[in-house]
Amino acid sequence: MDSTNIVEDSEQFDWRTYNFGKLPKKLFPEERRGDKDEETVVVAGLSNMGYGLESIIISFPIPSITAMMLNVSYKSWQEGENLLNAHNPYTFSGESTHLTVPIEKTGKLFDAIEKLMQGYIFAYSAIEHFANQSLPDDYKYSKERREGTEIHDKHFIERNVTLDEKLGAILSEIYNVESIKTKEIWQKYIWLKNTRDNLIHFKSKDFYPKNWQPTEKYLWNELVFAVKKDNPAIISKKVIGYYLSSTKDIPHWFTKCPF
Repeated sequence: MDSTNIVEDSEQFDWRTYNFGKLPKKLFPEERRGDKDEETVVVAGLSNMGYGLESIIISFPIPSITAMMLNVSYKSWQEGENLLNAHNPYTFSGESTHLTVPIEKTGKLFDAIEKLMQGYIFAYSAIEHFANQSLPDDYKYSKERREGTEIHDKHFIERNVTLDEKLGAILSEIYNVESIKTKEIWQKYIWLKNTRDNLIHFKSKDFYPKNWQPTEKYLWNELVFAVKKDNPAIISKKVIGYYLSSTKDIPHWFTKCPF
């Protein structure tokens, strides 16, 4: 076992570390037991990666992909908001209700939009990864069809069942909670999902609306006016937290998440 994953206090691990546990010090050589007068050490799960012709091996604690996606989302959104607030790219063009962006400020506006796009996309991806990771290896999902009952395994669910169905039916069964569709957070999830889907599959009506109407909602509304929106990472974490609140085995990364 590599010494890079052995510490005396779990607080020494980055909050995004996937998992760790305590093992007796006597399992390790004296030089790797540390200085504290305790019977155990904290050991993180370890991943190995070969490089080139595998003459070099890099070992590192396994990170939580869900935690990293949440973190990317949160930070990107904050950076986008900060850019919009700091550079205030909008100026009035003679009318009190009409704002324009001067040419010299479009770069900062585009930088902000890129960050906000990352915020939406990675927040949704964090939920998706959490849902897939929650599936036990031997889990079976039964679904009634006109032709009869279909039974699907984990591999099929991961690839073919929508995230809406995973959250509304499958995770409710796994975590033994009411369907999240009956909760207030579901509407915020739907907003996040729709915005993410529209970003991934950008439609012409959003990209360049030919018959623009001020009362219509376009995808640009979710980006240009993002400072008035909730950080998507917070919504994502609340969705995940709805399920984790039902279990005693809450992962370290969730309890130590700084936002």
